[in-house]
Amino acid sequence: MNPPRLSADERRAAILAAAMPLFAVHGFAATTTRQIADSAGVSEALLYRHFPSKEDLYMALHEFCCVHAEVFSRFIDEIKPSTSTLVHSVYYIMNSIFLHKQNHPDDPVNNEHFCRLMINSLLDDGRFARMFIKDQVMPWMDLWAASAKSAEAAGDMNPGIAIENRLWFTHHLAVMLAVNHLPETCVIPYACNAQNLCDEAVLFSLRGMGLTESAIATHYNPSAIQLFTKKIFEALNP
Repeated sequence: MNPPRLSADERRAAILAAAMPLFAVHGFAATTTRQIADSAGVSEALLYRHFPSKEDLYMALHEFCCVHAEVFSRFIDEIKPSTSTLVHSVYYIMNSIFLHKQNHPDDPVNNEHFCRLMINSLLDDGRFARMFIKDQVMPWMDLWAASAKSAEAAGDMNPGIAIENRLWFTHHLAVMLAVNHLPETCVIPYACNAQNLCDEAVLFSLRGMGLTESAIATHYNPSAIQLFTKKIFEALNP
């Protein structure tokens, strides 16, 4: 029996899915359209029907990886900035970047190919990484900043380091945890399993941001935080 024919949208998505690991391993310049076509099981002529150039395909890959951006924006708009929101958001960011890629490897923005794609972009001109940060991360940064300012106003956070930098430092920690877990054997001999490591990284980040111990004790409720994270994942994958 012949396999069912794919629609134009399905074929386009299949080509993008085939292109991601190639760009992730070889980078933009070294990846050829022939390699992508062979990996996707199509001819170069068919590939060019969907993507007029390799540049167009690369740009479409960015949109493919930002598939959740619109849902994120709607979800974020419904959340009120507060100390509790800050704590919950830190956990979500740490979980989605570090742990979610292991638990949901089929999500285009949470698998090792995407992580390697971002690294390759940083080693090149940073264009892909810059676009992804703008579309997928910056909406969270606005909510984080508003929540951090709310926490400061409530006396839950000590002033000092620029709010924006506190948030980026937390994001960087999550990214590096993910990067160190890219090899089959983690590069760093951490003293606990991945879930406990995520929890410790969240507490480390909250304290590093200047959140008071009383605020952490009040708002860091693992069960409630996991429900918050689950709600977001369900919104992204209805």
